[in-house]
Amino acid sequence: MKDEPDVIAIEEHVIVPDQQDYLGPSYALDQKRDLLLDYGQQRIADMDAAGIDIAVLSAFSDGVQGIDMTDSSLGDDEHSRVQTQIDFAAKWNDQLNEIVDSAPTRYRGFAALPMAAPKAAAAEFRRCITELGFVGALINGADTADDGTPNFYVDRSYDVLWQTCVDLDRPIYIHPRMKATPDPFYEVNNCEVLRTSPWGFHENIARIGMALTVNGVFSRFPDLKIILGHMGELLPFWAWRIDHRLRMEGRPELAMMQDVLAQNFYVTISGFNSTPAFRHVIDVMGTDRVLCASDYPMEDPVAMNEWLSQATEAVKLSPAQVESIRTGNAEALLGI
Repeated sequence: MKDEPDVIAIEEHVIVPDQQDYLGPSYALDQKRDLLLDYGQQRIADMDAAGIDIAVLSAFSDGVQGIDMTDSSLGDDEHSRVQTQIDFAAKWNDQLNEIVDSAPTRYRGFAALPMAAPKAAAAEFRRCITELGFVGALINGADTADDGTPNFYVDRSYDVLWQTCVDLDRPIYIHPRMKATPDPFYEVNNCEVLRTSPWGFHENIARIGMALTVNGVFSRFPDLKIILGHMGELLPFWAWRIDHRLRMEGRPELAMMQDVLAQNFYVTISGFNSTPAFRHVIDVMGTDRVLCASDYPMEDPVAMNEWLSQATEAVKLSPAQVESIRTGNAEALLGI
């Protein structure tokens, strides 16, 4: 491996203790459960091997977004189910804070937010930043609304959360859910395996990014900062086409995807060791909006770092640009 600056990695997963009873079955979880529950020796050894100086930890997918608002076992009415999500977010954040405090020079935290209750989500975000010292928040895809449909957070009631993000100058990372939105495509032969990380994760998060954009969230909050993983969850590759066709479809006022990528979104390289993709994302967004993430333990952090050394050389980045991607951008964005 080349002698490169250390890495700040910001999509690094753990299972907090009380989360275990709320994890659905998945092949990936079965393979990585022990590492997800390791908060110390093995995790830090793997960070050292990969040149990761600081890992920003977050509760593993689905997080509190997996607390289904249609689940009658959580209560007889919507209010009690929403309160369950609020209570779990606070408890899981306190537990994550204990994990971060166990290695304070190596770990930071992203808050879980009870997105079923926007005012409570804003209050919990503020508590986690100002009292626990977290560096942002991570939400796992769309909530399930009380009628069973996905909630893409476009209602004006979420403005209280976006304003809190702006006031505190801290971002929200939108990460995929293990339990994807129902879709008949995944009932087609051999397509079930595409539901999660091969395709469905990224399509679902791209939908949230587009929904926020065309519903004016970034127009109302031009300083709002959102992080997307996996080279931007498709959006940097489709932004030109999205804007082009919106204009051709007679909706030019909605053609703002390229502008929002340049002004509001940041992307990570998590689980996407592709030099052509890396080159395209830099061409679209610039080096100051690209950050490191290893997607640990779902991906190999050593392979990430080795590939990143090769990729930054292949696209002829300057030492200053390399340092920005590895550490500087995260320091600036997260206040590390």
